[in-house]
Amino acid sequence: MLEAMALLPEYRLVCPGPLVEPEASRLLARAAKPDLRGRVSFPGFVSLDDLNALYARADAVVVPSLWEAASGTMLEAFSWGLPVACADSEPLLAQLEFTGAQAAVFRATDPSALADAVRRLSADRAHYAAASRRADGRLATRTWAATGRDYLDVLRWAADGQPGPVPRSAFATALDPEVVS
Repeated sequence: MLEAMALLPEYRLVCPGPLVEPEASRLLARAAKPDLRGRVSFPGFVSLDDLNALYARADAVVVPSLWEAASGTMLEAFSWGLPVACADSEPLLAQLEFTGAQAAVFRATDPSALADAVRRLSADRAHYAAASRRADGRLATRTWAATGRDYLDVLRWAADGQPGPVPRSAFATALDPEVVS
């Protein structure tokens, strides 16, 4: 992400969240170099009010994760109607599919691809913002009961040692009926 920021001198980056060693020192040292100094900040954990203020000021959200089960950051961006760029890791792509969302997807380990995705977001901000609002609208129809049933289906499938793909929720199937479970 920081190497991509070096290719985007007109942008600022704020990365809230834990600063954990040994990576924290490396990131802070890189952010202090002349090409990034003053444009990249790592505020650490922030209060909910501060987080909401960051989203309110953001032009877009970038999710560069190589792996995570699901991105809360992406869901929060949808709820704020913010354009999203995300890495091409399987869980993030599955989350886009599940929500019916559109994002500027980039190769996870390629700073140039990430920089290009940010430029795509800027060039067509209205499109990506509308896509986030639509995804948030779809997600708003989900209930905890339906989510619980989906988890139970997957847990039963795993407990029974079933072959084949993981069961697909009715919610996801309704978004893309072409995909067969």
